[in-house]
Amino acid sequence: MTNRITWTPNRMKKVQGVSTALFGPKEAKKARDFHRSFPEYKETPLHSLAALANSMGIAGLFLKDESFRFGLNAFKVLGASYAVARHLSERLGIDISQMDCAKLASPETRKRIGDVTFVTATDGNHGRGVAWVARQLRQKAVVYM
Repeated sequence: MTNRITWTPNRMKKVQGVSTALFGPKEAKKARDFHRSFPEYKETPLHSLAALANSMGIAGLFLKDESFRFGLNAFKVLGASYAVARHLSERLGIDISQMDCAKLASPETRKRIGDVTFVTATDGNHGRGVAWVARQLRQKAVVYM
């Protein structure tokens, strides 16, 4: 018996604005720029899976290695950190594109918005992401498991 990967193409009709309205290219750039402001930020490596791509008859297949993301071994920190940063920015009345890690963690920001406690319920990486970013931005987090 051979191990064979099977896949099915996504045939869902794409409707412009339905899935992209909340997070289109403009918002993706804001998220990328914000994440790059963390001192720990590094681009995650891509690993070529040439043999697998060849066996599937496609030009290339790459694995994005998120095991080093901010030292957390989880990609979910990106969503958690961006949501926390957007919330804090909105409380300040400033667009996230004008903020970075240092500004959000600054004593001036803390003085303006006070202590904020972020709460999540999770049994895994999302909670680690929320806790990590709260600590980075000098806020609090409670993670229910």
